[in-house]
Amino acid sequence: MKNWSSGWTPIPNAIIRNPGLSFAEKALWCDLLSRANPTRDGDFRCWPSNRDLAATQGCSAKHARATLYRLRDLGFVEVFIETLDSGRERRVLRVVHELKGLESMEERLATLE
Repeated sequence: MKNWSSGWTPIPNAIIRNPGLSFAEKALWCDLLSRANPTRDGDFRCWPSNRDLAATQGCSAKHARATLYRLRDLGFVEVFIETLDSGRERRVLRVVHELKGLESMEERLATLE
């Protein structure tokens, strides 16, 4: 794993102050954002394994996966499969960073209740 102490990640207040997201969901979203490199990839994509996410979040891989898919269902993360030049496929996560503020997030959460 890379040196976790280098760099920093700006976290939108719309994530930090969102009462509809659990602490685990906020922490995982922030973790994913810290792994994304828009300069390298052109958008906020990353491809950590569930095991890597669990290691940084201090939870099981099963819990990390469940939290990830909750974020997907809420529209904060997009999950898709990418085929590499070698023909191998990998799961790619795109962190949705175009957040419109607390109001739009509350609307998203209300649709799932």
